[in-house]
Amino acid sequence: MIFSSICLIHQCFKNKLKTHLFTVNMYECKYCHHEFKNETFLKTHIKKAKYCIKIQEQLNKENMNLSKSFICEFCKKQLSQNSNLKVHYKTCKQKQICELKKTIEKEYEEKIEEMKLLFEKEINELKNVHKKETDALKKESTNKMMLIEALIFKQ
Repeated sequence: MIFSSICLIHQCFKNKLKTHLFTVNMYECKYCHHEFKNETFLKTHIKKAKYCIKIQEQLNKENMNLSKSFICEFCKKQLSQNSNLKVHYKTCKQKQICELKKTIEKEYEEKIEEMKLLFEKEINELKNVHKKETDALKKESTNKMMLIEALIFKQ
């Protein structure tokens, strides 16, 4: 039993303590904060008061929602057990969509890589052809320059 500060003062006067305790509301409802003189009245109130019963039901519902700790990562549905979550995954539309999307993205990335390799190969082949043609033109140009120089110096 909890004593108020007044109770401690009245403790000096033992004959007044019992009277004081009877007049002080010592029991408070944790739902509506209504005060009662004894625990029996409080318990009866908690069991029968419609307002407090509604608050209790609401708190129980909130606690139930909190206990649903298994959440589908795809659709965010809350489930109460891991086994229920596993069963849910088999039919979850969002999961199916995500998996399909990942498959398509993977295929797309693979196709892009394949095309990159083909283009790089073609570019390297073109560089080689260009280098050969450039070298041939340089050689031809050098030969023509030598021929021109030879003709000039012959005269």
